[in-house]
Amino acid sequence: MNRKILTLCLALLAVSLLAGTLHSQDDMKQLADPAFTKASRPAVSFRHDEHNRKAKLEDCKACHHGLGKDGRIDPKADSSGTKCSDCHTVAGGGKGMPLMRAFHRQCGECHEAKGAGPVACGECHPRNPGK
Repeated sequence: MNRKILTLCLALLAVSLLAGTLHSQDDMKQLADPAFTKASRPAVSFRHDEHNRKAKLEDCKACHHGLGKDGRIDPKADSSGTKCSDCHTVAGGGKGMPLMRAFHRQCGECHEAKGAGPVACGECHPRNPGK
C-alpha cells in the first residue's frame, strides 16, 4: 500500500512540474533561434517572464502574433510555442519577412513606441556581455 501511495505522489509531482513549464518560458535566457547558424553578434539576453512583468504584458499575442488566412497578422491569432523560424526563414522569400527583420521589427518597434527598452544594436547584442 505504501508503495502505491509513493508512486502516486511521485507521478503527481512529475505532472505538476511539467504542467508548470508548459505555460512559462521562465528558463529562457536568450533569444537565439536555431535558424541563425552564423551570427555576426551574440544572441540577445532575454528573460521572458521578467521582461513581461516589467513591460506589463499579459497577452502573449503582443509578441507571439499569428496570421490569418489572408496572410496578414491576425490580432486574434496566437503563435505561442512556435519558433519564429517556423514561419520566418533567414532569407525571407515569397511574402514572408526575413527572420532577422521580423525580430528587429517586433522588438525594436515596440521598444520605440513605448519609449522603453533597448533599440540600438549594441544594447541588445553586446559584443562583450557581462563586461
